[in-house]
Amino acid sequence: MRNVNKKPAAVPPDHASQALQPLPDTARPSSNQPVTVNYDCSHLTIGAGVAIFHIATSRVVLCRHSVDNYWFLPKGRRDAGEDTGAGAEREGFEESGYRNRLLPIPMRHRQPQPFHNKCCSATSPTPYQYPPKYPATLTLEERLEMEVGGYEPVHHLNTAVDSEEALYESHLLPVEEAVQKLKGTIQEYVVRSGWQAIVRRHQTESKA
Repeated sequence: MRNVNKKPAAVPPDHASQALQPLPDTARPSSNQPVTVNYDCSHLTIGAGVAIFHIATSRVVLCRHSVDNYWFLPKGRRDAGEDTGAGAEREGFEESGYRNRLLPIPMRHRQPQPFHNKCCSATSPTPYQYPPKYPATLTLEERLEMEVGGYEPVHHLNTAVDSEEALYESHLLPVEEAVQKLKGTIQEYVVRSGWQAIVRRHQTESKA
């Protein structure tokens, strides 16, 4: 299966100077009322997705359907027995062609803390290989210093797993442009809140 038109976007020459600048504040989108339901596993499918940022150049990956012409963040169904976070990373790679891994960032949520916290080649025909976890002791500034000037993230081709995904293009866009293309959708808020959390983490680490 082949992906179409998956060409990396050119990096604007002044992008490096814009890195880690927060986006303008906007109203938080309204949430649906909470729903409590029970589903048998034979009637339930769980999905996950990611916003893939290239922090050094303040860009984020967006996918575009080459036939229906709409923009979206990569996402899809979790495989049986697969961790939700790992499924999000895998779907991000398959639909966009960009390797990615989850980054711990400060965000509001309602999940309980784990008990221990309370107490104290990418395109080979082999199965998808999960990336190493982001090192717990690595700061964002240290990670940025690892990149050679002008580095462009590798955009892998032919990562689609079915005929529908073969219609997806992917583009590494400035975060400001990405939120405009997703304007009015919950995916706009995903990009905004993700980038703002990255900026907050960088600021917190810089003060430490």
